[in-house]
Amino acid sequence: MLEVGEGDDWRGTPQQRFHRQPLPDFMRWIASKGELPYLPYELRISLPVGKWDSVPGCYLPSHCLELAWVTEDEVVRFFHKKEREVEKATQDAIKREQWKEDRLYAERKDTLVSMCRERNVEPSGIKYEIVERLASALNEEKP
Repeated sequence: MLEVGEGDDWRGTPQQRFHRQPLPDFMRWIASKGELPYLPYELRISLPVGKWDSVPGCYLPSHCLELAWVTEDEVVRFFHKKEREVEKATQDAIKREQWKEDRLYAERKDTLVSMCRERNVEPSGIKYEIVERLASALNEEKP
C-alpha cells in the first residue's frame, strides 16, 4: 500500500493520495452464484488499512491459485466434480423424501434385503433404491 499525505486537507488527485488493494465483495459473490466482484472504490477507501494491504494482489484470482499450488484446470475439474456430487445428493434427497411415504420404507434395511432375495430382486444400494425395486416387483405404484 502506498499512502501519500494525511488528513482531510490534503490537496491533489485521489490517485495521487493513495492506492489500496482491491478487496473481494463476498456478499455480491454469493448473490451472483460464482462471479467474484470487488468492492467499489468508494467503499474500499472507507475501510481501514489491514494485513491484506501488505501483500500485493492478495485477492486476485491468479495470486490465490498460485498460493494454492494447483493449476487452473485442476480447480475447474474440482468444482465440476463437486457440482456433480451436489446434484447427486440433491437427487438422492428428493427420491428419499418421495419413497419415505411408502409402507416398505418403514422396514429395516436387512428386512428389505431379505425380501429382495426372496423375490430375486437386486438387494444392493441405498434404502430408497431397494424400496423402489421391491415396490416395482410387488406391482405397487410410486408414491
